[in-house]
Amino acid sequence: MGFMIGAGMASPFALAGSVSVNPRTIGAASGMYGFFQMGYGMLCTVAVEVWHPGAVYPVALIMLLSVLAGQVIIAFGTRSV
Repeated sequence: MGFMIGAGMASPFALAGSVSVNPRTIGAASGMYGFFQMGYGMLCTVAVEVWHPGAVYPVALIMLLSVLAGQVIIAFGTRSV
């Protein structure tokens, strides 16, 4: 529940940030954001169902790994060159 609340709170800000970089490409940025969000959700669903069909704990593990991967990507993406 906490993960979903956090995702729901962060998603509008992430979308606003992704479409505000270049005003001429707002439509493309919004489309790519939705594509990657849905695509990653599909990949996580397939991974859980292939790994342990119908189990709850693999879902929690995939969510935890997703959060950790996101933090690592943000850390590398925002560090000074």
